[in-house]
Amino acid sequence: MREYKISFCDEGQKLIKFLFKLLPGASKSLIYKSLRKKNILYNNKKANGNEIIKSGDVIEIWFSDETLENFSKKESKEILKGNIEKFSFKDIILYENEDIIVVNKPKGMLSQRDISRQKSLNDYLLEYIKNSNYSGFKPSICNRLDKNTSGTLICAKTFKIAREINELIKNHVINKKYLCLVFGDIKDDLYLKDYLFKNVENNKAIVSNEKKEGFLEIKTKVHVIKSFKLHEYPVTFLEVTLLTGKFHQIRAHLSYIGHPILGDRKYGNNESLEISKILEIGRQLLHSYSIEFPENHCLKELSGMKIKAPIPKDIMCILNKTKMPTLS
Repeated sequence: MREYKISFCDEGQKLIKFLFKLLPGASKSLIYKSLRKKNILYNNKKANGNEIIKSGDVIEIWFSDETLENFSKKESKEILKGNIEKFSFKDIILYENEDIIVVNKPKGMLSQRDISRQKSLNDYLLEYIKNSNYSGFKPSICNRLDKNTSGTLICAKTFKIAREINELIKNHVINKKYLCLVFGDIKDDLYLKDYLFKNVENNKAIVSNEKKEGFLEIKTKVHVIKSFKLHEYPVTFLEVTLLTGKFHQIRAHLSYIGHPILGDRKYGNNESLEISKILEIGRQLLHSYSIEFPENHCLKELSGMKIKAPIPKDIMCILNKTKMPTLS
């Protein structure tokens, strides 16, 4: 018999989900059968798996040591391809407490691993906290950024916090602001309301001002910081607030109104791509600048907190050519 005590990291999830992660080598049917036969006890009682586990709860598993060892074995780790450049995860942390980590994701790094098997920020997160006790729940990122978009990204250390953060994101109550450089002269602030469809065939968003089948409503708030010229081309520095969070929303929405982000090969036009070529811009100049948590919400320690990510060098290189106003 082996006894497992639930830590604060794992509380808030169903017992059955915890057992699936604890015993990845066992079939689901065997785990359910073990609950029925009382070979797995929850707080010294028979359980059905639907119980919500809490910190301090105890699980007893009445298997032999050899069986437990076999069922506890996880699949061998995949060999990850090398990433952009070596860096210390600790160096990109903007804020950390026992529940969450907010980091400044570098450009060129995946938020989560995809079929390319390139090492992602989520992989680095797991390496950073590998010495902690996370037997059931694997810490993970809560929001995503495109590979070539830099800036603030939230990581949850516990299941309970991941659920609460995801709910705040889903309800659009975490205020997210982005900075970007776009082609064209935008004189006034904008409130954009249109509809977006994700084309899975080419992994590209289509925007329309009319509601169509499969299109979802998008809302984007645009604040003009400064307009200037680069090589005789008009450029505007923007602060963008996401009021909805859909696939490629900022990139597609700005392109739709004729002001694509510099360096954006997928949504750019001839002029923006020409500027990008002249300036040797290697990615879309979009940066998740800040996140602000709402007042009086479930995460009391973060209530009203605003966390900012420094403007990256490639954007600052262009801004330094102008008299950029101080950002609040």
